Amino acid sequence: MKEYRKNKNEYIEDGRLYIENIKSCICSRKVNGKYVLCCDIHQRGYHSYRYDKEKGFITKDGKKGLYLSQTAAETADEAVTEFDEIVERMKNGGFEKIVAEELNLTVYIEKLPSGACRFVEEYTDRNGDRIIEIENGSVFDEMHRLRCMSFGENGGKTAEILCSPDEETIAVNPFYISALKSGNEMLALRIKLFYNAATEGDCRRLTELTGKRILPKLAEKYNRNYAVVKDSVSFELLGYSGYRILHRPYFAMMNHTHKNITLNPHTRTGVDAAPAGAEPITFDEFLKLFEEAENNE
Repeated sequence: MKEYRKNKNEYIEDGRLYIENIKSCICSRKVNGKYVLCCDIHQRGYHSYRYDKEKGFITKDGKKGLYLSQTAAETADEAVTEFDEIVERMKNGGFEKIVAEELNLTVYIEKLPSGACRFVEEYTDRNGDRIIEIENGSVFDEMHRLRCMSFGENGGKTAEILCSPDEETIAVNPFYISALKSGNEMLALRIKLFYNAATEGDCRRLTELTGKRILPKLAEKYNRNYAVVKDSVSFELLGYSGYRILHRPYFAMMNHTHKNITLNPHTRTGVDAAPAGAEPITFDEFLKLFEEAENNE
């Protein structure tokens, strides 16, 4: 017999605590064959849970957890089914495939109608766990995720290449090599752009392929920080050009302002704040640096 608690979405039956309904549920990860669900549950909020499908049980810490009613289990199973279908389709559907054997990592890429991409990553982490996960975003988002992954001692030189790239190591970057072998020119150029190894000619070619202006890397003489009026900035242009804009938190804002941002056209990096005493320029004035550099060639 069900004994409902004060929270009517929970009840005790046969000494077990059950959840009646799950508001929403997404599965984007699988660890050693176990699904990881992000669930929104009444009065418990939105959290990540490991899901034991056979037991109909979810847990956050591997010990204490919650059993699912038939209705809640159906919601969880729908998310799991969708995950499995996406992974199966992408692994067997002829999509772009990038392999880094030393990292025991494979990435499948699907271009979405929105212009973003879907990525299925399959790899072994530093703990020896075999992981499959789905991520959505741009090529830059994906390369940043891979760059931040910790592959442990098994990563060797490949991990070093991903984390500390330059104009030389791009030639042996496994993702760049895979893109070249598959004939995916746009992906290869975007990978070069991410690693700040794209030449001016590469940027012109990317502009042709995408129809979007791509700002090239400027020479060493422009390796300085420019304070730029934030409201004048085209963040879309910076995004297409592969700029990485870091966030300066409020606790570190002494003598700085968020009214201006900082941009470096040589490293193609920036910060969403600038020193309060710096004389800012407009984004149009920043773009004139590229005209100046081109005219001086």
